[in-house]
Amino acid sequence: MPSFDAAQPPPHSVRRGRPPAPISPGAGPLHRAWLEPVRSVHRTSGLTLDDLVDRSGYSKTRISELLRGNGYYPAWEITFSVIRTLGIPAQPMRRLWAAAAREARKGPEWIRQCIEQVAHQAEGPRCPTRLSPTPCTNPMWNTPVPSS
Repeated sequence: MPSFDAAQPPPHSVRRGRPPAPISPGAGPLHRAWLEPVRSVHRTSGLTLDDLVDRSGYSKTRISELLRGNGYYPAWEITFSVIRTLGIPAQPMRRLWAAAAREARKGPEWIRQCIEQVAHQAEGPRCPTRLSPTPCTNPMWNTPVPSS
């Protein structure tokens, strides 16, 4: 069996784990607006759910629920942890997350508190699939935020 650098995911040809479950029908359109790109980046990253768990610091159950849009609308803290692990820019995702939180009937105070909980953390993405400290860039994140 070939060995792989721990900082690098395995090549797609040896990717481990099951395919992700579909997004919950209860996830609204604005929730899907940020969740679908996160799932797409996760799928193409080569990281398994266990890899995300190890790198994000959250339980497998919580990460799985987040990726399926299942259960309660996720706080920004766990969402930020996942997108940062995947190397997704935080600013555009935070705008999409906040719009979806309003869609999920979360109040402005809840949204503000969620964002403040991670305000002290670096906003720049970590790129787990690279050894270089260069920030990740992806033109798909330069899209307008849907209004609620």
